[in-house]
Amino acid sequence: MFNNLVFAANLPSFGIFPPILAYGAVALLYYLVSRNWPGKSPTRQARVIQWMWLTAAVILLGMAFARQFQWGEQIANWGRQMARDQGWYKERRLYQAAAILVLGGGGVAWAAVLVWWLTRRVGRQALALIPLALLLIYSVIRACSLHHVDALLSKPLLNFSLNFWIEVTLLGWMGCVALSQLLIHRGK
Repeated sequence: MFNNLVFAANLPSFGIFPPILAYGAVALLYYLVSRNWPGKSPTRQARVIQWMWLTAAVILLGMAFARQFQWGEQIANWGRQMARDQGWYKERRLYQAAAILVLGGGGVAWAAVLVWWLTRRVGRQALALIPLALLLIYSVIRACSLHHVDALLSKPLLNFSLNFWIEVTLLGWMGCVALSQLLIHRGK
């Protein structure tokens, strides 16, 4: 029964792909945290924290549009066509594997440096960016992934695809972080 909720064709969604609603909801929560951050003492640290949350909300909104308009699939099709046009289509899997390793490794290194840098400036608030960084890395790898990666992610797990569980877990984690911040700072 619930498996049908994953497919946009089975929902009266007005052309909106269901994960977009989750991305949008979390983006809204992140925006609300940025707007409701304690502003009675406009210190430099408080402004950095507000910008951090607002930037995360904008990134999530961009990811929602990317999912809605299937930009990852369009990038993959463009790359496939470029490989055909330039004569390296048969070797494309090697290039895809190299891109995944470079982007995945670079993304993890970038996320670690970003969280370390922000932790020195805003304390534990920077830890709220970990699930966003993981979601960004995951999305980039999916955009340039091998067929085998997509096949693995489409495998069912408890009646849903592994891809569904990864996205829902990361978005849920992000939503919980944002809700906890709203509840902690609602009276301040």
